[in-house]
Amino acid sequence: MKIYVLMPTYNDCDTVIYSLKSIFEQTYENFEVIIVDDGSTDNTKNVIGEFKKEYDKHNKIRYIYQENQDQLNALKNASKYIDSGDSLVYILHSDDVIYDSKVFERVIDLFNDKDIDAVISDIGIIDEKGNDTGIQRVKKYVKKEYIIPLQLLWLGRNLYTDCGFYRSKFFLGEVYNNYLTWNGPFWLDLDRNVLAKVSNANFSFFKYRVFPENYINNSIGRLCVINGEIRVLTRLLNNYFVPCYRIQYFVYRVFNKLGIEKLFRPIYFNCSTRNKSKVIDFVLRRRFSPEEIANNKYLSSLSNFYRNYRSRTVEFDKLDRNFPIYTGSDLRIFNKKVVANDLPDIYDRLLDEMKLGFDEIVVYNAADKEKMDKIVRFLAIYPYVKINIKK
Repeated sequence: MKIYVLMPTYNDCDTVIYSLKSIFEQTYENFEVIIVDDGSTDNTKNVIGEFKKEYDKHNKIRYIYQENQDQLNALKNASKYIDSGDSLVYILHSDDVIYDSKVFERVIDLFNDKDIDAVISDIGIIDEKGNDTGIQRVKKYVKKEYIIPLQLLWLGRNLYTDCGFYRSKFFLGEVYNNYLTWNGPFWLDLDRNVLAKVSNANFSFFKYRVFPENYINNSIGRLCVINGEIRVLTRLLNNYFVPCYRIQYFVYRVFNKLGIEKLFRPIYFNCSTRNKSKVIDFVLRRRFSPEEIANNKYLSSLSNFYRNYRSRTVEFDKLDRNFPIYTGSDLRIFNKKVVANDLPDIYDRLLDEMKLGFDEIVVYNAADKEKMDKIVRFLAIYPYVKINIKK
């Protein structure tokens, strides 16, 4: 069974060597590393080239360069080179390292013994110099229906982790759609409300490097993270109602802090949440100040859409074929344009209309309907808006 290691990299010439060495030290040798350089401007390409000359005697490294498009698009690009047969896929960022030399060998044993889609594990933590600083515990995966409303209760944040080993077929299907395209949990199919078959390993896969420049520690990174979480949250609000949402959230937090989260069961109903705006505003304010929300056109429009949601139709002329269709993998591009007040006209107008509230969009043909469907998914107002073709 072959293991494909997908490695997105951007200006990591100082750390990518350590990542590659941790792969080439594995006792299990049937692997291929697919590196997608996401437009690095430092010495990353040359460093990888030197490593290949010295260590890659059997051509196990495939190097691809692309213009900067962010890491999820880099991973989508890398996915083109995966064989969908009996193989596994693992994502390793170029500033992280495999935990020890036996990881691949142990993982292969797990997949041979179990009928599973993916395996997740606790995460080792290292500082910017590579020193071990601790372990991040990952919850024990549970494939029960109450996990889906619990995901809603947890502010749309991933209850588990996106870091795991996946069967190739599962990766190219569910992981590609759920995580790479829409930036949601890989283990939850929001279209069908179906949970994947996932197991927890009793050993760690990798060491995550924590330093001030980490993705989540900057303003654009926070916007990208919340966009994915809000998209998950709003989709789940259509199918589940968690009464006393804030109280249940804080109770669950206490259970987590006490290490007894396994005992918690959310109270929920299988129906749409009525006052969605209260939940969404609560979630936004857990991440951003009122001033930050008011000054960000997307966040303020999103909040107002659910607060002012009503029966109203917005009509669009034939759409320009060249305007961009953003998905969850384009969050950094989108958020930079929001901050710079430089959004394409169609998005700018939609955000203005969202502040007023509406429930229908009318377009002129089937092609425009397909485009608009993706746009409303991206903006986290699906499935609350009907898209119809003008008669």
